[in-house]
Amino acid sequence: SEPRKVECKNARPQRHRRALHHTPLRLSVGANLACYPKYGGNLHYACERRGPRPRACNCHRSHLSHASAYAGFCSQIFNRKGTCLYYQEWNRPLPVRGDLLQEHKLMFGFLFSLKQLVSKMSPKKGGGFYACSTSAFKLNYFETASGIRFVLCTELGAGDMREVLRHIFSNIFVECLTKNPMWKADEPISCPLFVQQLTNYLDGI
Repeated sequence: SEPRKVECKNARPQRHRRALHHTPLRLSVGANLACYPKYGGNLHYACERRGPRPRACNCHRSHLSHASAYAGFCSQIFNRKGTCLYYQEWNRPLPVRGDLLQEHKLMFGFLFSLKQLVSKMSPKKGGGFYACSTSAFKLNYFETASGIRFVLCTELGAGDMREVLRHIFSNIFVECLTKNPMWKADEPISCPLFVQQLTNYLDGI
């Protein structure tokens, strides 16, 4: 026989509980953002638009097991000083409005400010963020120990892209640029092999 369900009349509904790690942080940056701390192992922050869960992934590659099929709009790589070393567009719905250099400065300023904000609000050391969403797109972020920042803007349905960005750094950036004696750090990336491998990799996701 099935156990009886006992309801407590004095119990408060779950939606009224306002624990710190469930409380969204809305940032006034011209879009609706909600920032949630993620616990378990290292502390991370994921800025996500509240809504349906991302679509499931049909990928068979091990490093893409947590990323859903996606449509990429653009990708950027910054050095620690804020200089954009690489920029590429694919299916960006709207073209760049105004100066592209100004857009790069705005993007880096946003990343820097959000990183500082999350770090100050984190209840533990090591707090950081790896994604944030607006009502129109999702920004995926990965920063290396040397301060190189990788940005990948995708549609909202994209899943966790951290492994994708780690793969770009470890298997494409390092192999094609860091180990290339002809490439000088902090110079714009124009290596044909890097561009080809990055494009082929992202097209295959």
